[in-house]
Amino acid sequence: MTYKQHNGKINYNITTTLEGVIMKDTVELNYETAHNFVQKNQRFGFFWDGWDIVKWTENENGFTQKNGMFRNGKWGHAIKIRMQNNGTWAVLKRYV
Repeated sequence: MTYKQHNGKINYNITTTLEGVIMKDTVELNYETAHNFVQKNQRFGFFWDGWDIVKWTENENGFTQKNGMFRNGKWGHAIKIRMQNNGTWAVLKRYV
């Protein structure tokens, strides 16, 4: 987190993903590395949904969750990793 003081006011500049994770906890993947990443990690619930990388985890309560998704006959929780404006995907370091 950085901040600048301007005219007596402090402006905080926090870069976060949609899930609220600070970007320093992520790795940016380009087109080729993103495809390799998804292919190698399909068994951990990663797949493509258009241009989004999706991490799906089985969870019987998925039907009541905002990010719930029905997949392969089961309910689960899905986290979508959207492509950024610079053409990369910011994936959490713990997944890479």
